[in-house]
Amino acid sequence: MRSSRPREQSSKPKALLALKLSGSSFLDTVIRDDKTKDPIYILETVRELTHVYRLDYHRDEPVKAATIQWPIHPVRVKGKTGRSIQFGNGSWREAEELLKTGPLGSNAIRKFNIPHYPNSLKWKLIPGNCFCCVTNAVKGPVAVLDAATLSAPPRLKNLPPPHRARARALAGQLQRHTPPSFWARSGLALTDSPADEANNRQP
Repeated sequence: MRSSRPREQSSKPKALLALKLSGSSFLDTVIRDDKTKDPIYILETVRELTHVYRLDYHRDEPVKAATIQWPIHPVRVKGKTGRSIQFGNGSWREAEELLKTGPLGSNAIRKFNIPHYPNSLKWKLIPGNCFCCVTNAVKGPVAVLDAATLSAPPRLKNLPPPHRARARALAGQLQRHTPPSFWARSGLALTDSPADEANNRQP
């Protein structure tokens, strides 16, 4: 009997945008377009600060897109991570303003909004250490963040809109108002802090 696996794989929708990390962590990595292999962002962590640089080919230099400040000590307040985010050279904001925690302060669901898009979205932690981005207006995930495995680095995929006309229009509107930098920043905000990663590496 022939296996149906190839047919199942071919039926999967191709990502409109796929970002691939050069390493296993968002903290120090180069993010590339998985199709063109061109580098798009550089993430660099020094102590409690992670800087996100966007590669600007017109200016031939990296431009700071965002900075995340990680807590030095564990935060014991429910619904708070102690993380702060600065976009460009703007003011500092709590990470929870970008990604709100779920019910009862759960980090397994992180809600957020995008300017000029009418519906809220949320990242949901799926068993297997994968985050799916969903919204009530569109059936199925609009983006997927796959965690690193032993054989592959993290990948962030922006999925194509569904076939239904209204859902397709809403999904297209979402994609127009969501630059790749947002997926990179939100992926970084979902990741472990430098202190967490250091603890995870201890035997």
